[in-house]
Amino acid sequence: MTDGHPGDMTRERMAELLSWASDGKLTVEEILSAECTLPALGVDSLTYIRLIDAIDDEYGVDVDMGGNAAHLDTVDGLVRHVAEARSRAGRPPDVHRTTTERPRTPEEMT
Repeated sequence: MTDGHPGDMTRERMAELLSWASDGKLTVEEILSAECTLPALGVDSLTYIRLIDAIDDEYGVDVDMGGNAAHLDTVDGLVRHVAEARSRAGRPPDVHRTTTERPRTPEEMT
């Protein structure tokens, strides 16, 4: 649950997207309470690919997996990356591009 701070809302939404991308193998609660990196939590490359597609679909932000990808290691890093990318583009940092309650499935994206 969030306390109403926009960053918390975005953090919770990022955890929801990550849970969806993992096919429910990770719950939102597990993700938000984890005290380790996402790979240590069990996030694999397929989950990252699905998450990156969902972030692009929902926030209109490209997430680069190459180079220094430290922003991919934690939910907070992903949230910061999305907020900074949206800010550079002159858009609010935590406003969803879509109004869907869930990310689109891969079938819906094609």
